[in-house]
Amino acid sequence: MGTDPGLRILILSTPKTGNTWLRHLLAGEYRLPQFYVPPPLDCAKLDKAGERWVTHYHIRPNPEVLSWIRTNRAVVITTIRHPGDVLLSLYDHVHDFRNETLNQDFLRRMLWTGFARNGMTTYAANQPFSADLDCSLEWMACEGTHTVRYEDLRADPVAALRDVTSRIHPAPLERIEAAVEMCGIDLMRSMAGEFSGFFRQGRVGDWRQMLAPDVVEVLRRQPPYAAQVARLGYSMNPADAAPRNRVSSRRHPMTTLDRFENGVAVAPIMVQCFFCAPYEQRQIWERQLAATGPGSFYDWLNSPAPVAGGGLYETLPISNIAAFVYEQRPDVRLVYGDLNSSDRYEYARWFLRRAGTECGLDAAFVNRQRASLLRWANASTPVSGAWASNFVAHICRCRIDVLASFPHIAGADRRELVRAVVRAAKALGMDPGYIRPLEQSLGRHWLPERMRRWCGLYD
Repeated sequence: MGTDPGLRILILSTPKTGNTWLRHLLAGEYRLPQFYVPPPLDCAKLDKAGERWVTHYHIRPNPEVLSWIRTNRAVVITTIRHPGDVLLSLYDHVHDFRNETLNQDFLRRMLWTGFARNGMTTYAANQPFSADLDCSLEWMACEGTHTVRYEDLRADPVAALRDVTSRIHPAPLERIEAAVEMCGIDLMRSMAGEFSGFFRQGRVGDWRQMLAPDVVEVLRRQPPYAAQVARLGYSMNPADAAPRNRVSSRRHPMTTLDRFENGVAVAPIMVQCFFCAPYEQRQIWERQLAATGPGSFYDWLNSPAPVAGGGLYETLPISNIAAFVYEQRPDVRLVYGDLNSSDRYEYARWFLRRAGTECGLDAAFVNRQRASLLRWANASTPVSGAWASNFVAHICRCRIDVLASFPHIAGADRRELVRAVVRAAKALGMDPGYIRPLEQSLGRHWLPERMRRWCGLYD
């Protein structure tokens, strides 16, 4: 999956203006990790995030951030949206997206007094709505900032994305179209799980029917709103610039595929994985999307990814779908940061435990990775001149107390070490696939070693 090197993108905007959608679109188009740390924005953490990522924050320009942007030549984008629709969307967010009667009095208070922005970290906390609008306005005034109108993105996402990326780093049309496909509102909502309410329909122009006339008049005539609306390039006259409907586009069959031909369910993250693949490869898979035989998309998902391991872990396979999940989860990468090291083994175990519940993956994908992990664990490897399995070698490498208790693993202590590992694995209820080969190599007469704390392996 091709990438574009050295591209750091900061989306710094007013809330509810399409920040999250644009972040996902750019991540899909440029194959960028979606780096994120809790606000306030910490430039030191941006330095540690690497050379390629996209993130978004609701902050106003400040000297530290501006200096970091100039020094690192980061790309800055700000999104704008009609203030009337932003007000309504922010109201929904504050009320946890509950479908209830619109409280016009609450909307009026939002215009003039501070209010809590539940679940949202922004400098505008406990300030009126005008403080939110100032965010994008101030970034628009900064040299080099690229501005994206939500209405343009909504009406024709391919054209809008192509326009902004032509100013950043041009990408092939097929990658832009793939990014739009993988970031469809239905797909993003299904991936969000309990936070699906965050991804609403995002309609354009609802303010015309839903805002009370006096609220519209405040935005049209009274300071600071009248000037803010004008500077953003919008009008509060319902007759002006009627909203454009979204350009209809053919939905790719992959976005509507429910199951492969063997009955295995298609998880939303697989759809994103499909569109991140090279165009030529997708064309081959498209001939029989539901197929599961050799050369199919299903087969590729379960095949080893070209993600290199190092040393002891060089031969430990990570499937393509497991590698894609790793790329898409910055929280997981933070814990298992180096797939060349023992983190590779630990991430594989995380995938076995969590991929089903957190990623919606069918057991068919988890079990294939489990089988690969067990084959690796039970394969032989030289450890300090003595023969042992990869699993035993992993325990020796990761647990200093093991080596302290069995200093001569190349000689007399080897059998006692393996026996202790067997005891610990059994006590922890580990997958029998780790245990049986060790038992077979030792017979059934193990010593009752007190080593339960060694493994920490719960499969």
